[in-house]
Amino acid sequence: MKRLTAWIVLVVLFVPLLAACSSGSSQVGEPSPRAQTPTARPVALEAGVSISGRLLFVQDGNLYLYQGSQARQITQDGTTRDPVWSPDGGRIAFVRREESYSDIYLLNASGGLPTQVTFNRGRSTPRSQEFMHEVVWATSPTWTSDGSALVFLSQVAPPSSEPLTEYPLSIYRYPVSLIGTRQPSNDDLLVQAENADFQRPAWAPDDSLLAFVRVPRENAPKQILIFDPSNHAVQPYPGIPDNAYDPAWSPDSRWLAFAAQVGGRTDIWAIPHPSIGGTAVRLTNTGAARSPTWSPDGSQIAYAQVGDAGTDLYVVGLTTTNAALTPGEPSPLTSDGQIDATSGLSWGK
Repeated sequence: MKRLTAWIVLVVLFVPLLAACSSGSSQVGEPSPRAQTPTARPVALEAGVSISGRLLFVQDGNLYLYQGSQARQITQDGTTRDPVWSPDGGRIAFVRREESYSDIYLLNASGGLPTQVTFNRGRSTPRSQEFMHEVVWATSPTWTSDGSALVFLSQVAPPSSEPLTEYPLSIYRYPVSLIGTRQPSNDDLLVQAENADFQRPAWAPDDSLLAFVRVPRENAPKQILIFDPSNHAVQPYPGIPDNAYDPAWSPDSRWLAFAAQVGGRTDIWAIPHPSIGGTAVRLTNTGAARSPTWSPDGSQIAYAQVGDAGTDLYVVGLTTTNAALTPGEPSPLTSDGQIDATSGLSWGK
């Protein structure tokens, strides 16, 4: 019953908040009843910076919405992760991370109760040995281009017997039309991981490729791979260096942005679609940037800038000439922030 109450409060927060973003007011909902949730810190904004569309980010386990030149908190449950807009901007897929497991939910931008997609909580007593062998993780949801299916990471089974060994995170594709009729299962397995975990699946808007990150469990670098849905072939993305992650397609699928560690510095890069060919271009030069997301019109990229005092949101304008991508001067959206860069950003219409 506590869980249901918490979700009702979440929705009470979300509905007036979207209305506030449309009307320009600053209406705020009631606090969440989850006693263990820390008090959320306000987001300090940089004056005079405005964006088009709606940018989602996470701080302190809560979901925030940046629109225009304002940022407003949406949830107060302290467990929210990995938000992503649907292609039409009508829904948000996100993750609730609980102790030892996580689940994927959908929330309509127009309001209403959130819909639970996966059900990974065990039936045994939490923290017990039985409980640990009943639960799995679900994370990093994204959408197919038409919004008809969710693509996300999960495991083929709960942990094996002692010593406790978790199966690696694989990629699943689950039709949204099946929500409420059956849970996601191994029938929905798209790409199975072996001796490595996968991270951050990113479905190209033109349906041509699925980009994702392979993270070996041995001491080896991360690598961005591509899955071709037409023939199920998997191969490294040509031209992307090792230790690259956080892939994000441009709205026209012509470019893939990503974070890469080169020479001990992590910056945002972009590379043309493999069918076009070309070399990667560096878009930032700060040495501590990750989690890129494209604006709906493809003219800007927002990203998380990790600094000594915290992690903040930045945006950089892009100019495309003769099939070349040229970045402008980055502008900060927040200051003294604690943005969760691992949860990523999502920029919707």
